Amino acid sequence: MLKGLNPLLSPELLSTLRAMGHGDEIALVDGNYPRLEHGRRLIRLDGHHLLPVLDAILSVLPIDDFVPEAIFPCDREAGPRCTRPGARGNHRLLCQA
Repeated sequence: MLKGLNPLLSPELLSTLRAMGHGDEIALVDGNYPRLEHGRRLIRLDGHHLLPVLDAILSVLPIDDFVPEAIFPCDREAGPRCTRPGARGNHRLLCQA
C-alpha cells in the first residue's frame, strides 16, 4: 500500500507517469480532444477538474528541466495544435506550477 498519494492518481495514471522519461509528454485535455487523431493512450479521469488533476500529477512528477519548454497550453482557436508559453501572454497557472 502506498501512503500519501493523491486519490486522483489512479493505478493506470501512476504506471504511465512512472514510465515517463526526459522529453516525454502528457496532455491534460477535456472530453472534446480528438483522441483518435492525436492521442496514443487515453487515461480517463471523468468528473475531475484540470487544476486538481494537475496538482496530483505535479505531486509525484517533477517538471522536466531538460527541455526548453516543458509546459505549454493549447490554444482554443488553433484546435489541437499547441502554442508555446509567451505566444499568448502570461499563463499564471503554469507559472505557479
